[in-house]
Amino acid sequence: MNYYEDDDIIDLGIALFKACEQGDFNKVQELLSATKLKDVIKIQHNNYLLSACLSNSVDIVRYFFTSDTIRNYNDLGANTDYELLLSCNGNHLDVVKFLLESDDIIIKPNIHYKDDLIFNNTLRNKQVELLEYLIFDLQIEKTEAIQRRLISNQNDPDFNKQVQKLFDTRDLQKELDTKTINIKRNKL
Repeated sequence: MNYYEDDDIIDLGIALFKACEQGDFNKVQELLSATKLKDVIKIQHNNYLLSACLSNSVDIVRYFFTSDTIRNYNDLGANTDYELLLSCNGNHLDVVKFLLESDDIIIKPNIHYKDDLIFNNTLRNKQVELLEYLIFDLQIEKTEAIQRRLISNQNDPDFNKQVQKLFDTRDLQKELDTKTINIKRNKL
């Protein structure tokens, strides 16, 4: 069955969902050009966006926020906190970076969503690269919820200590940078 020529809008919607789920950027673009799919997009665009986040398809996620076909829907990305949570849970660093750093996203996700659930899940899943990004690149604040999680024994205590060392290293680097700047100022 050819989803592109079928008159049944449900088949087009299913095909678009599958294309997002499979990360098939070319198929997504092609399907979004189908006139009959416009009504489905108005209703279901956030579901397609979530599917693209879950499949680590940063090109499709970016397209949803930049395409004239989709980006003008008032509630597109209205729940980027949830999209960020799903992307972090899947350890999809490229999508996480896009959601947090892109200028194309008007309403940025809250990294401290639901009492630091994003960080806590990342810690529990031992996603080292993502933790390093959150701590060093994003400079996530070590909130009370994060601190409680690090000192709790719910996770691997040795791993929690390693993550605490990442925060300590970051804080030490900040302190050294500040001292270096002060020394340079004093020389002038």
